[in-house]
Amino acid sequence: MQKTKDNLHSEQAALKKRLKLIMGEVQMQEKLNERASEDIQNLRKSGWTEAY
Repeated sequence: MQKTKDNLHSEQAALKKRLKLIMGEVQMQEKLNERASEDIQNLRKSGWTEAY
């Protein structure tokens, strides 16, 4: 029984670690999307068109 609890605890810890990494990646992607959106707005303001 104790071994099962240890295994579950170990698996839970591994899942928490993976979730933390994934959440970090999601936050990074959101920042990249925000910057890309800002860059697009700045390009449009400067007269850049998609024809270039």
